[in-house]
Amino acid sequence: MRESIHLSKPIDINGKQYKELSYDWDEITPGMFNRASALATSSNRTGDANMSVMELDSALHMYLGMMAIIAINPEIDIQDLQRIKGTDIIKIVVIGRSFITRSVEGNLEESSLDELSDGTPEPSTPVSKK
Repeated sequence: MRESIHLSKPIDINGKQYKELSYDWDEITPGMFNRASALATSSNRTGDANMSVMELDSALHMYLGMMAIIAINPEIDIQDLQRIKGTDIIKIVVIGRSFITRSVEGNLEESSLDELSDGTPEPSTPVSKK
């Protein structure tokens, strides 16, 4: 689903001024997801083990938001988006966070509540009667 954000501070990219950036979550590829994850991991590097979960990882959200923009704007590169400043950063983080949360919510809706409340699972091997 193609949407857009309005930038508070327009950004120049390749000689063109952008006041608005379009994005589409559905165009993020596995490679883009992995790149966003790698960029987030390297930006979070403190020497300690990173125990962040993706639902709470604001760096991952930011890079996923950037990937959603790049996915439908091939003339834009990650280095271009890293020049964005101020509250426009939060707008991009929200794009990425929405990508994660809508995916999680979609998975919950797809699973059957009956399966979750089914009770005790059946044994995988029959119990022998003596």
